[in-house]
Amino acid sequence: MRRLASAVAAVVVSTGLAACGGGTPVSPSGLNGSGSRFSLADSTGSGVLTDADATFANWAAQMNSALVALGGLAAQNGDTQEVKFFGAQLAQTHRTATDQLMQATGDTVGSTRSMGDAQATYDRLYRLSGSGFDRAFVPAIIQLHQSIIARMRSQGSNAASNGLQQYTREVLPDLQQHLAMARDLAGRVGVELPSSLQ
Repeated sequence: MRRLASAVAAVVVSTGLAACGGGTPVSPSGLNGSGSRFSLADSTGSGVLTDADATFANWAAQMNSALVALGGLAAQNGDTQEVKFFGAQLAQTHRTATDQLMQATGDTVGSTRSMGDAQATYDRLYRLSGSGFDRAFVPAIIQLHQSIIARMRSQGSNAASNGLQQYTREVLPDLQQHLAMARDLAGRVGVELPSSLQ
């Protein structure tokens, strides 16, 4: 039984590391990007995105970057197998979402090293490991998902770009599923969530 648990742990960690591009932890300073603006095209062929859509697309790219990085951190620093597995899945899903965003914007935006407002969350969690990491990670990832989902619904669903509307329809179900999974994780790692995160 012990051998089986060790094998599962090895698979989970290696999956998480693969999903995040390697086995070496990235320092917070190494994830700070320039956050430069892009000239964004609408994949529907209607031309350049409106300013509002361009702002939304850049923000979406930053959130994908943040969730890939946070997922990788959970796969490496998490204490429980559930948190490690969730982190690996989170990272892989948002690598795919990055590709979807590139398609929605005509390949003019996608991967970015900037994590926007989520950088502070990464910096705080980067210093933790084990059970302390799990207890801090779960509420942080719930709060981040709540804010991302709210903005996706308000801006992505009402984007002028058909491509960004389609991107929102494709990504929202994954975000909602991950939010439900994270809430379920809270009980497993002994975190009592405030009512605002339930």
